[in-house]
Amino acid sequence: MKKRYAFSNQSRRGKTRVLRRWVPFIVISFVLLQGFILPVPPSAAQDAVLGVPSFEDDAAFDSSSLSAVPEADGFVRYEEVDGTIVCRQATPEESLAMAERDPDFPLHTISPIRLYQQQTGLKIILRGTAQLNNFPDARAAFLRAAAAWEGLIKTPITVVIDVDFGTTRFGQPYPSGVLGSTSSQSIAFRSIYAEIRSRLIAGASTAQETSLYNSLPASTMPTDLGPTTDVMGASAVFRALDLLNPVANPDGERSQLGPPPSIGFNSTFKFDFDPSDGIDPDKIDFDAVAVHEIGHALGFTSNTGMRELLPSTPVRLTLWDLFRFRPGTTMSTLATAQRILSSGGEQMFFVAGPEVPLSTGRPDGSGGDGNQASHWKDDTLIRQYVGIMDPTLARGERETITNNDLIALDSFGYELKTAVSPIEELSTDDGTAEGGAMQDGVMVVNRLTPSKYPATLHTIRLFLTRFNGQPNPVGKQIRLIVFADPTNSGRPPNNPQRLVNQWVTIPSLPASGTFVSFNVQNGPTINSGDLYVGYQAPAPASGVGFPADSSGPQRQRGFFSTNNGMTFTGPLALADQQGNQTPVNMMIRAVVAY
Repeated sequence: MKKRYAFSNQSRRGKTRVLRRWVPFIVISFVLLQGFILPVPPSAAQDAVLGVPSFEDDAAFDSSSLSAVPEADGFVRYEEVDGTIVCRQATPEESLAMAERDPDFPLHTISPIRLYQQQTGLKIILRGTAQLNNFPDARAAFLRAAAAWEGLIKTPITVVIDVDFGTTRFGQPYPSGVLGSTSSQSIAFRSIYAEIRSRLIAGASTAQETSLYNSLPASTMPTDLGPTTDVMGASAVFRALDLLNPVANPDGERSQLGPPPSIGFNSTFKFDFDPSDGIDPDKIDFDAVAVHEIGHALGFTSNTGMRELLPSTPVRLTLWDLFRFRPGTTMSTLATAQRILSSGGEQMFFVAGPEVPLSTGRPDGSGGDGNQASHWKDDTLIRQYVGIMDPTLARGERETITNNDLIALDSFGYELKTAVSPIEELSTDDGTAEGGAMQDGVMVVNRLTPSKYPATLHTIRLFLTRFNGQPNPVGKQIRLIVFADPTNSGRPPNNPQRLVNQWVTIPSLPASGTFVSFNVQNGPTINSGDLYVGYQAPAPASGVGFPADSSGPQRQRGFFSTNNGMTFTGPLALADQQGNQTPVNMMIRAVVAY
């Protein structure tokens, strides 16, 4: 009697989507064209002493066109029922509460001022609380997160961010379920668009940027809510455009801009502060959430969906919204295409390269795809990690800055320290898993071919999930395997030289499974041929399997080895009990830079 099991996908919102109602479960050995299909379920005086330049009276902005927007300023990180950590925009009440924090609350600079005086490019000066000093790991991690952005941005501005970690946020208790929150010092300019366009053109560092900015509408920006010339966003991005003083002075600017940006995290949550050795399965990647929240303070914000919650809000764009479109926009339509300020539908970031998907929800996360619009598209929805501004994070998951993040910053008007390398995600699957295979110690690789050369491997992305009736693979170790075939023969060589041979730990996984990114330090570069990328299961397998896609176009590029890589067999297919063979694509991807 054949056993059958339901195959469903539990979404992050708690809704069940049936992917394949019944599939056979057959326990036979993993051999060529056979396997078993498994269902996949301070004060001003302090600032002067510390070397923070004072506010200049002849600042670049026209104060009559400027207004602080405290009611639309802020982001909240909270925990959903399934344990996923989600970032949404703060409600007006939450934003105002953050803006109204005590201006005399004691703070001290934790950034190394002497080093900052010698540093060029972006400077992020962090001011911390006495409470933060009780958590030296968090303090050090905040500094590393700031340094991550400083190491990438050449624009010579100074941003001050107040930071805290503990059971309170600058003296105020956290609401239940809130992991942290950010205030980005949002401001709005009336009738400023044409001036911003001029400054973007003047600051362009490449011919491609000049062409992009010249293609923007000359004086008025079309949106799906009507034309506008008003622009809002985080204060830092206006410093980069020289519309505000390039050097922040919290006390001198408070009357016009409100309090400086601030970030706080709740110590009642379990964090992993050191990502260098991976993220513990039951902990949250502190570096990822800190880098993400600083990203909001640097300008990763959107006004999409705001008028649906606050109808009296003026039609305003952020710098990111200047490049928010429906799919299909081209350079020839850039001047006339409507920018999208309504929630819902597909929305894309486009700056003359590949379209990059964006989140489409309202500020509170309602509507659209359920994620607030100041983010890339959630990787759990598209099975592809876009960048550090991903709206969700699972425990045990590591997230880092990508080229997509840098391309966006570059489009906002920042100058980067190094040119952004084009990146490509190589894959053969369609993002859905219909089955899989499992065997002790088996090694599976995917043949991936870059579109051009030289190609340098940056990240390995694996779709991982718990198979029905099998042990939970979370916390198990797998061996990442990479080798090359410069001849493009179409089959793995015998006993290949391994370019990557690294053990990693499977992090926490959502019920529906997800693509997990493993960064490759000093990844190999190939000048021709194929990369073979994959992993080896432990022995015993302990629930570690190899999810497979059978519904998409079949590429016939998956191979396996049962002798530790001495020889490989394939292309892979799976067979049911009657011997019916199903070709499959292995859900193993690679991100390469050119």
